[in-house]
Amino acid sequence: YNTDDVFDDNVKIPGWLKPAVGGFFLGVLGLFVPHSFGDGMESINLALLDQFPWELLLILLVAKTLATCFTLGSGGSGGVFAPSLFLGAFSGALVGKVVLTLFPDSGVAVGGYALVAMGGVVAGTTHAPITAMLIIFEITDNYSIILPLMTVCIVSTILSQFISNDSIYTLKLLRRGINIFQKQPMDLLKSHTVSENLITTFESVPPTATAREILHRMVRSESTQFYVINEEGPYQGAIHLDDLRRLLINQDGLEDILLAEDLSNDDIPCCQLKDDLSKTMIQFERHNVPEFPVVKDRDQKEMIGIVRHIDILAQYNNELMRHDSPESLASSISTTSAQKTRIVEGYSMIDWDPPSHLWGKSLAIAGLGQRYGVYVILCKKRGHLNDGPKPIVPNRDYIIEDGDILVVYGSDEAIDRVRQL
Repeated sequence: YNTDDVFDDNVKIPGWLKPAVGGFFLGVLGLFVPHSFGDGMESINLALLDQFPWELLLILLVAKTLATCFTLGSGGSGGVFAPSLFLGAFSGALVGKVVLTLFPDSGVAVGGYALVAMGGVVAGTTHAPITAMLIIFEITDNYSIILPLMTVCIVSTILSQFISNDSIYTLKLLRRGINIFQKQPMDLLKSHTVSENLITTFESVPPTATAREILHRMVRSESTQFYVINEEGPYQGAIHLDDLRRLLINQDGLEDILLAEDLSNDDIPCCQLKDDLSKTMIQFERHNVPEFPVVKDRDQKEMIGIVRHIDILAQYNNELMRHDSPESLASSISTTSAQKTRIVEGYSMIDWDPPSHLWGKSLAIAGLGQRYGVYVILCKKRGHLNDGPKPIVPNRDYIIEDGDILVVYGSDEAIDRVRQL
C-alpha cells in the first residue's frame, strides 16, 4: 500500500501506463532473482526440502516482497495470499537453519519450521488463524505439526492485531473509505441531551390570566403553546392552541371566567437538561405536543426553557447523515464542486477548501460542528484530482492540511456561513 501511494503521488503518468512501469521493475528484479516470479509454489517446495542456502533464503525474502509491491502497487494483477505462503516458507526455513546451526542435535527438519511459519504469516496477514491451519493441513496432508502450527498461528494473529486492527484485505477497504468494523449505534440520539436543543425564550402567563387575555396574546404570538408560571417561578402546566379552540366553539361567556390555571394541562412531562434525546423523542410520540418545558429540577419545577419536537427531528436527520453518508458517498464522489448539492430539504453538501488558520489542526480542535453547524464526511487530496480523487473518511484526530478538500454537509444556513470563512 505504501508503494501504491508512491505510484499515485510521485509517478506522474497516465493510470493505464503505471502497470507497465511496475512490470519493468519486476522484470529487472527477475533477471537477477528469477525465483521471485510467479506464485512461487516450486520455490516453496524447494524451501520445504531445504534446497536453498541461508543467503539465498534472505535474498528471496526481500526480492519476493519487492516483486509483490511492484506488481500490486502499480495497479497490476496479483494477490497477497500466495506471496504470504512464500514469505512464510522462506522466513521459516531461514529460522530453521539458524536453529539447526545453534542446536544441531535438536532433530527438527528445516521443512517443519517452514510449514509452521507459512501458517503463521498467512494467519497474521489475514487475521484468520483457523483458515491458515486448515490450509496448511490441506497442502501437507500431515497433522503431526498441529500443536506448533496452532501456537504460531494464534500468536501471529494476536501480534498482528496488536499492530493493526485491519488485515491485508480490510485495510484495502479502509483506504477506499469503507470501515467494516465501524460500530453503528442503534440509537442515534442516546448520546445527545436536551441541553443541545434548549430554547430559552418562551411564552408564559400567570395563573390568574383570563382565557380572553391568553387568546389575544396567542393571536399575536408565533408560539402555539403557553406555559402557566406563578410569581415564584414554578411551572404549573401548559395551554395549547387546541385548548382555546375548543373554548371558542362553546364560548357562552366563559372566556372572561376561565383562568389560565383552569385551562392548563399538567400532564405534559417536564424535561431536564441532562435528559437524553432518545427518551425525550419517545415522550413526544406519546403526548403528541410540539414542545416540552425544560426545568432545572423536577421537584422544584423552575422553568428555564423549552425543547421542540421539530429540533430533535432535525438533529436525528443530522446524525443519520453523519453515519450513513461516508459509506454511501465515498465511492461516488469523484469531482470537486463548490456548488451546493441538495441532500434533503433544507440540507446541502459542498466541497470546501478550509482556510489557512485551520491547517495543522485536527477536526476535533477545529470544531466545525459546534462552531458552524457543519460536519465533515469526506476528505479529498488535491494531488489525486487529475487521476480521480480518492476520498477518505477522516476521524476526529485527522489533521487538516494545505490542499485538503473537505466534503461538508449541514443546513443551508450553516453551509452559507462556513463558505464565508
